[in-house]
Amino acid sequence: MTLRKWMITMVLAVAAISIAGCSSGDESDKNDEPKQEEKDQSKDQENNEPSQELSSDDDLQKTLKQEDEVKKAMVQLVEGEDKESVNIDIQLKAEKEWNDDLKTKYQDIIRNKYPDKPVDIIIAQDGTKLDQYQLD
Repeated sequence: MTLRKWMITMVLAVAAISIAGCSSGDESDKNDEPKQEEKDQSKDQENNEPSQELSSDDDLQKTLKQEDEVKKAMVQLVEGEDKESVNIDIQLKAEKEWNDDLKTKYQDIIRNKYPDKPVDIIIAQDGTKLDQYQLD
């Protein structure tokens, strides 16, 4: 007789757990709707912010790549309503060493092209950032 009572108790417990588990799914559906509204609101806010346009300067990029110590170069122009700036990433070849002479050399090349714009420069080698500085 105890085995039968134990089986009935287990069946009732499993049924209660199943019902509770299924009913919690309804609550998650209700919670999804506000999340979607929050996403829509954040998209609207992004659309209201001033937009920035990105482009590349292939001429300066080629000029930098022609330097003996440069493995790769990327030049990105950021044009917004209020300001314009330039982002430059230079990756040096593995056998080359970063020094002040190279820094001055690149500053001169970049300033000839962009004398009045702020320029952010990152120098890397083998996946390691060696230097990061800004020309104002």
